[in-house]
Amino acid sequence: MRTTFLNSHWIIEVDITHRCNLVCRHCNRLCNAEKIYHTSRQHLDMEKGHIDFLCRQIMRYPPGKIHMLRILGGEPLLSPILEYCIHTFENLKKYGFIKEICVVSNGTIDCPYYASKYITYYPRPIKDMVLDRGRLQKEDVYRIKEEKHINITITPSDYKEKVETICDRHVGCGIHYTVYGFCLSAPCFPSMFVFPINHNRFKYELPESIDAFLDEDFTNEVCSVCYYALNSRTESDFFTKNGKYIGNAWKEQIAINKDCFEEPKTDWIKQINNE
Repeated sequence: MRTTFLNSHWIIEVDITHRCNLVCRHCNRLCNAEKIYHTSRQHLDMEKGHIDFLCRQIMRYPPGKIHMLRILGGEPLLSPILEYCIHTFENLKKYGFIKEICVVSNGTIDCPYYASKYITYYPRPIKDMVLDRGRLQKEDVYRIKEEKHINITITPSDYKEKVETICDRHVGCGIHYTVYGFCLSAPCFPSMFVFPINHNRFKYELPESIDAFLDEDFTNEVCSVCYYALNSRTESDFFTKNGKYIGNAWKEQIAINKDCFEEPKTDWIKQINNE
């Protein structure tokens, strides 16, 4: 099912930057959260070379294979190469390699003219408020997202549950592309970034199928520490009284990261572009 979907209707989410003017506790990019998770992130922004490489990868496939390129962050409107990114993707669209371009913003920053026809404010309550009264304040976004999201760090391992299959989040999110390479889906990113055992799962090419991201240990090492794998739980199960519970698996890894965390590889793009 998952391969059939992506073979006919691919989405690629491009984290053009991990800069953000907000600090949302549920963020599945962990923007501005390095201190919380005892991680380090020196490379926040994609360079033009990342965009050029992605385009070369897309052009390996027949026109029409990629349905949408969704530009996110962080907050994509903070990227210094956003205009270059959009114009480059417009060329892909012109020649039929993609069908849609989307730029997803949190609604607190004025949108430049060159991005305006592609802009989407998300989640929907943010879009409704922006359309109703224009640019939002940070507090508006926090209030909306606190109502919508729950803490991502309570996982199957905290309930001693075994994850049998991956979740279906890739259907909406597609393949995820960051300065660390490609991974299965945006919800996989926290489990791959915070847990160094998963760093080697970032891929440095766009695969023909998402099955290329999956090995026999994927569910044990990625899904087992991902909130989205808790399919059998109700939302009320996730909270302690203060609503900020971090599961034991994450607590233990955070403690380990305090002394020995290394950022996932980012030099891969220079090596590829120099070949």
